[in-house]
Amino acid sequence: RPGEVDALADFLFIEDPNLLDMVKLVSVFEPTAKLRDKSGLDVMVGGHYPMPGGMGVVYTLEGLMMTKETKTPWQLHVDYETLHPFTVGNGRSGRALWLWKMQKERKLESWVKPYNFLQSFYYQTLAQNQSE
Repeated sequence: RPGEVDALADFLFIEDPNLLDMVKLVSVFEPTAKLRDKSGLDVMVGGHYPMPGGMGVVYTLEGLMMTKETKTPWQLHVDYETLHPFTVGNGRSGRALWLWKMQKERKLESWVKPYNFLQSFYYQTLAQNQSE
């Protein structure tokens, strides 16, 4: 889609992204996306049923954004995707949030290209599972 790369670049330079920044980013990725802030805006992802649509989604996303500093990039991404706060566009926006956190913590190794999400996430997942 036009503007996605610019929107991602702009997002990555935000010092402290919040719920409105996520809404703005998702609106570029998926113009028809809706924040699941109303009853009935329910989704199913594979066999996972995220929290039902309603203000609980908004409050949970706000809480996630307020506590993002205390989470690892991996956990921030997992929590965001588990919530699935938008009707569509969660994958790209979740990866953008992960990348923002990786940059914030300066965890992007020299061999990691910013868009090489899957490889980096794979290794983080393996490391996380070994530490549990």
